[in-house]
Amino acid sequence: MKELYLEIKRILGEINNPWDQSEKLFKTVKLDKGQFERIIHDVENTENTVLFPAIFIHFVNVSYLVSQNRIGEGRGTMRVRFILNRLNDYEDEYETEIFDYAGIVNAAIQDAKESSTILREKITLEYFDMPTTSNQTQACWLDFGVKFTDESGDRYRNYVEKTIITPAFTNFSDMTEENRDDMPDVDVSEYENQVSIKSKI
Repeated sequence: MKELYLEIKRILGEINNPWDQSEKLFKTVKLDKGQFERIIHDVENTENTVLFPAIFIHFVNVSYLVSQNRIGEGRGTMRVRFILNRLNDYEDEYETEIFDYAGIVNAAIQDAKESSTILREKITLEYFDMPTTSNQTQACWLDFGVKFTDESGDRYRNYVEKTIITPAFTNFSDMTEENRDDMPDVDVSEYENQVSIKSKI
């Protein structure tokens, strides 16, 4: 989730304002630690300063698969919530502006799938919440269904990388110079078939 969040934060933070290319669309992109609720419910903000438009990312309903061959695979909902502070949002020109923001956010995430290795897993728009005006701010959110793989907790702890060769098909001389470690070729006559593994450790 950490890597997924950081990638989404980078993507959203790089969106240019289509109405003013000299600035970014969102001035604040942060992990949601309660700021969204404090802002829309007019609770005193004792945290860091928030510049608008602001966008907050929050993960909910996260669960992990427990079958033995799928340990570390997670599923959940990534809630992307943003807040505008247009004082004259009742005017026809700006009334539907928040829908434009939602479309830009979704397009940026979907377009990034082609170039981002982290977004190779599923990330699909599932829900859009209608805008709510509160204390002269307009709040809205998008829910994305996400899949991710957590490699830090289980499968790769105490991981040791090993090179396996399969005489007579491959040998140490087939390896690149940097990985060979001056190992001499294995005598192929030691191996009667290709299902045996001999440890050289």
